[in-house]
Amino acid sequence: FSFCLSKRSCRLVTNPVGKFENVVAYRSCIYCHDQYPADLMEDHYLVCRKMPISSGNDEYESHGTCNRCGRKFPFNELTDHQRECRPQIPRRIYTPPRLMRCTYCTNKFSQGQIHDHEKSCPKKPRSCIETPISMHSSPRRT
Repeated sequence: FSFCLSKRSCRLVTNPVGKFENVVAYRSCIYCHDQYPADLMEDHYLVCRKMPISSGNDEYESHGTCNRCGRKFPFNELTDHQRECRPQIPRRIYTPPRLMRCTYCTNKFSQGQIHDHEKSCPKKPRSCIETPISMHSSPRRT
C-alpha cells in the first residue's frame, strides 16, 4: 500500500502509530504483471501491450505481426521492433545453368557449350566423303 492517488481506490487504514491515513489498493495486471491502482485497471487494460486481442473468431492472440517483415512478436516488443525493422532485401539465389542433352550422345552440356559440342560430337553421323554419283551417267553393263 502507498499513499492515495485516486479517491476511488482510497480507503482509510490505521498506521502503526494509530493515525488514520488514506492509502490506495494496487492490483497486478494479469497480462503484464505491473502494479496499478485497482480502480484504474480498466484504463490500463485499454493500453496494456501484453493484453491479448481478438483475432475475430473468438480466439485471442498474444503476438502481433510486423507490417514490414511479416514476423510475429509479443505485443510488448512489436512497437520497438517496427521502429527498427529493416526488411532484408531478397538475395539472388544461385541457379545452376540449365543443361541440355546432346542429340547424338545424350551427354549433358550448358546452353553455351551444346552448340559447339554437337558440331564435333563423335557420335554425330558423318556425311559421305566419296564423290557423289552423277545423275547423267549410268553404270556400264557388260
